[in-house]
Amino acid sequence: MDWHKALTGKSVLKVSYYLGDAPWQQRLLAFIAVALVAAAVLTLLLRQAGPLLHHWRRRDPVASSVVIFAVTMFITKVIDRMENLLAEDWGIVFAPETGLLIGSLEETIELSLPLIALVAWAQFRAMRR
Repeated sequence: MDWHKALTGKSVLKVSYYLGDAPWQQRLLAFIAVALVAAAVLTLLLRQAGPLLHHWRRRDPVASSVVIFAVTMFITKVIDRMENLLAEDWGIVFAPETGLLIGSLEETIELSLPLIALVAWAQFRAMRR
């Protein structure tokens, strides 16, 4: 969905955005937003990674769904960057049709993330009963 490009038209997740010609107020706002999200993710990881792995090793269904969610997200990011990295680093360029196929595959897998989250929520609710 590229929400990280919605305000600026460029990715605020790249260092080149902050070194570019965007107005300083826009860069500051983007930096604050990215920093807050990064701090929230880091806090979540530091507090919950240990218990999550403990429950996952015990084959807890909710923990398994959370791990599957994280792995699926990682896979979509790898697929998303794969075409550009192969072209930039090794000079392997795909036909435009292949790029469209890779993009549709990545988006389709990404669309499964809300379903995985819904399954985890349903598992959690069922365990509480």
